[in-house]
Amino acid sequence: MPNRKALAKQARLDERAQQIQLQQERERRTRNIIIATFAALIVVGSATLSGAATNWWGIANPKTSTSTSGKDTSHAVADEGYGHVADGTLVRYKHSPPSSGQHYATPAAWGPSQTVIPPETYVHNLEHGGIVLVYTCSSTECADIFSAARLLYQSLPQHPEPFHASPGVQTIQEVKFLSTQYTQGSLPKKYAVLAWDREEDLDSLDSGAITTFYNKYSEHGREDLP
Repeated sequence: MPNRKALAKQARLDERAQQIQLQQERERRTRNIIIATFAALIVVGSATLSGAATNWWGIANPKTSTSTSGKDTSHAVADEGYGHVADGTLVRYKHSPPSSGQHYATPAAWGPSQTVIPPETYVHNLEHGGIVLVYTCSSTECADIFSAARLLYQSLPQHPEPFHASPGVQTIQEVKFLSTQYTQGSLPKKYAVLAWDREEDLDSLDSGAITTFYNKYSEHGREDLP
């Protein structure tokens, strides 16, 4: 039979092993807490940096921004006429950005565009009752503005449009909104929202103001066409 000294030694070893196990468990819990804390800080930091970058470029969150004034701050623009010109013709508009005047025979497809749409094209969209957002941007921010405009486009209400197809008139749903970088002149501010003979100038991509403008002035072009 083991003597008393051996039993005491074994008891001390068992106690030490238990202490080591408890210490390892405490260290594991502490390590998990630290990892979780750092993960949360990374998420919050990323969101903060994203928001900061957005503000640097003057892009408001399309889902949450609202008009700062709550009022319609748009103004009328003198009409410059209408009529078609041959594709490739450079029209000398009096006002920049133009919201009326001569234009190409074919309008652009609705929606945000990553390629520059010239005024000679988008004026035709305005004539059909659409809303056009134009803006200036550098190469590093154009993609971000396009992405924000795409989210805005997806949030705007659709309008029923008559579609003349055989064997009769049918109805389609459209969001009559177009956005493009503006390169043929200067803008009063970074952004301008246009309807036929109407303009609102904005410092930021204010989705609330643009939505208000869209709801009020879309379908007010010279032609009620899809």
